[in-house]
Amino acid sequence: MRYGSSPIAIKMCRQISCWSRTIWPAYFRQEIVSGRLAPGEKIVEVKYAKLLKLSQSSVREAINILVGEGFVQKGPGRTAQVTRLTDEDVAHSYELRAVLEGYCARIVAQKKVDLNELEQTLSDMRSAADCNNINDFYERDLQFHLLLAERQERNAGAGP
Repeated sequence: MRYGSSPIAIKMCRQISCWSRTIWPAYFRQEIVSGRLAPGEKIVEVKYAKLLKLSQSSVREAINILVGEGFVQKGPGRTAQVTRLTDEDVAHSYELRAVLEGYCARIVAQKKVDLNELEQTLSDMRSAADCNNINDFYERDLQFHLLLAERQERNAGAGP
């Protein structure tokens, strides 16, 4: 049996593939959210491949994932750029989010879903705020909103 086709090698390749689909997009996402990559800034694949000691295809895959999420824009044959949001884009996003989250909260309340995990997340948010830990606060805030949507989705088909 060749080493390249051994079960261990196959498992390692799957892990590496999983990492490049999760870790590197998360890296670039954090760079964008933190402002280290500014709106309109170009993300040059070769530059980041050298900087992060990655293959250029891993950087390209991360960029393509971020294009799908709206963090990055890329035209045909063009270098990727961090998306520029207008004030109108941001306002529209918050308006849409308010409508969707209000709907989720109403469904969760009607279905009398277990709220323990949501309450714990809120408690963790308060602790992070008390400690002035902005990163943990925003992580818990995102977790809360995702949990709310998940609880609504999981119970959307159940009767009252």
